[in-house]
Amino acid sequence: MALLPVLLPVSYVRQATMLNLYGVSIGFFALWPTFDRKSNLVDALTVANLANDEVVRNIRSREMLIVGRQEANWICIDVNGLVFRIDITSCPEPTFSLIARDFEVFLLLIGNLHEISEQNEGNPVAGAEEMRKCCIALSCDHVQYGFWERMAMDMSS
Repeated sequence: MALLPVLLPVSYVRQATMLNLYGVSIGFFALWPTFDRKSNLVDALTVANLANDEVVRNIRSREMLIVGRQEANWICIDVNGLVFRIDITSCPEPTFSLIARDFEVFLLLIGNLHEISEQNEGNPVAGAEEMRKCCIALSCDHVQYGFWERMAMDMSS
């Protein structure tokens, strides 16, 4: 269990403590890493990150920890606080994508994505445009914007 406190960035710990993330979902994003709802965040983080499968070992080797999910894909945070989505469902090898510069920005992005997709339901182009404005305001780079634009298009469809 000592593995987790050493690697979790202060920014994540602050948000997780303040917001009590266990069992919380926003849109397609779950803010805890397991599918179990009868535990607590520390236990869920421990179970997810100490699993002995190839993908989890790959994540740990990159000094990342699994902190949540986007449907069946992992949301990870590295020791510097960067947030990644690890796609484990659409290709044979996991794909690592940087999606936010820190966990607080990640929370702002998923909250805005959820609101934008509801306001623009049936109009994916308008949803993507609103998400672009959000990404600019939160200083996302073009790769991050591409991820959030696709999410807005999918969720607004």
